[in-house]
Amino acid sequence: GPFVCLDGPAWIGPEVRVSPHTWLRAGTALGRSCRVGGEVEASVMEPFSNKPHDGYLGHSHIGSWTNLAAGTITGNLKATYGPVRLHDLLPDGSRATVHTGRQFLGALVGDFVKSAVTTSLPCGARIGVAATIGGSPPEFVPAFHNMLVGGPAGSRSSAEQAATILGRMMLRRGLEMLPADRELIEALAAPAPRG
Repeated sequence: GPFVCLDGPAWIGPEVRVSPHTWLRAGTALGRSCRVGGEVEASVMEPFSNKPHDGYLGHSHIGSWTNLAAGTITGNLKATYGPVRLHDLLPDGSRATVHTGRQFLGALVGDFVKSAVTTSLPCGARIGVAATIGGSPPEFVPAFHNMLVGGPAGSRSSAEQAATILGRMMLRRGLEMLPADRELIEALAAPAPRG
């Protein structure tokens, strides 16, 4: 679109649509058929993902077939300017801290994720496959978790729900969902084997 500002190095894949007044900053890579707008810095968007509206995406990795709604932003720098740490809750209830050593770290967003309008992702956010997020998500959102349905605790989306949404997204791009796509989503939604 008109009035796009490109800082290099950047990589823009085939069939990418860049909205007017977009600022693509250094270190950005946009996969095939992405739609992008707003400001994107030092981030990777895998194929067929959307961030077509205003909002900041910085130092992040976005999976395939993900939609970041209008006004979705990532934090990528702590208020203290210190290195970003990730926190995990372990199965025994204890917490583990991962020291990234990075001053700048945005969000790590899985495939098939959807955000609501004006979602604000914290530094180091990790959003699981097929999650639906909104507002101010916590640092970690599990796969298939839906923050928008089920009250404050949210709910879990089924593989069927995720497949239906993916099918609709694919139709908007003129693509047909294959049985292998549905099988992948079902495998991702299956409980992990215990052992």
